[in-house]
Amino acid sequence: SAELISFADAASNDNNNSKNNSNVSINSDRIDSYDFAVAAVVVGSAESRTGTAGGDVKRLGNTNVVATVQPLESAYDLFCDSNDFKVMQLERLQLHETKLLNSDQKARLCRQLSMLGERDRAVRLLLDEETEQPGYYSSCLRACLVAATQHSAQSSSTIKLVATNLIAAGRVEEGVELLCLVGKSSEACGYLQSYGRWQESVWLARCCPQLGRYQQQAISKWAHHLLLQGDKEGCVLGLLSSRSIWEAVQQLAAQQYHQRAALLLHAAVQTAALPLQLLPQHRDNSSNKTGGLPCTTAPGSAAGVAVTPAMLTLADNIHRKYALYLFGLGNKPAVAHLCRQLGEAGDAIITHMQH
Repeated sequence: SAELISFADAASNDNNNSKNNSNVSINSDRIDSYDFAVAAVVVGSAESRTGTAGGDVKRLGNTNVVATVQPLESAYDLFCDSNDFKVMQLERLQLHETKLLNSDQKARLCRQLSMLGERDRAVRLLLDEETEQPGYYSSCLRACLVAATQHSAQSSSTIKLVATNLIAAGRVEEGVELLCLVGKSSEACGYLQSYGRWQESVWLARCCPQLGRYQQQAISKWAHHLLLQGDKEGCVLGLLSSRSIWEAVQQLAAQQYHQRAALLLHAAVQTAALPLQLLPQHRDNSSNKTGGLPCTTAPGSAAGVAVTPAMLTLADNIHRKYALYLFGLGNKPAVAHLCRQLGEAGDAIITHMQH
């Protein structure tokens, strides 16, 4: 067996043995909140795609592991599954409704309720405006508009025109709200991103699972924006939460986090998020001799993902770098185990390390 559990067992045994050996220094990575988030997003990604429940049994080598998938911590809310994120936001808005709000806070709350589809609650809040308030008249007009968009299809084109004019005039929030009211959430997301309002665009995309593939594209763009801003870990988490698992592996490798890339690669294969052929032990020998032809997926692999020679090359390079990383930790059993899976390339690594 050559599953990820073997690496964990080998590393654990080696760490225990090293305690009695003063000549060996183990500098193992701590399991921090970032690693927790990566693991949760990967497993959650596979769970949501395959439609299985969080308590299903996962098969890792010869060990049955119960994977209980819980929503991410609130600090990672933007990386949550869309349904969990929307529930979280509705709970927050419900809490805000019970507070005494000033006019600006109430306007923002109404806007978010409208964008989440909670139009009745938004209308009720707008109509609760005190008559002596200076914004009473505009609140009444907004309440009429929010209520009217539920029934009037003819007004959609006019409202969309008004929305784009508002955005062009710099009133982005008001324009985005109008676009959401007439079912143009994808366009609203695009406008928010083009005006540099990335977090607001992700908030909207997460709250609109009906956007489908556009939601993934919007979050993927945000992930690349985070990379440009120097937030490499945020970029990886964003790619994972947008189901761009292989891109996340590529980013980790590009950032020289080969140990994390290797573990993510194994976890993704084991949860059927990536094809089996990316792991050397599951690769058909004939697929290595295709002369550059794409390798099709094996049974049980991630459906619809074709493994290309470039992907195989990167996967093998990640495993080689991971073997060197384990060797640097002094974890010889894990190195030998990994090199056996790599075949001839693994033999070359062992020969190199012996010299």
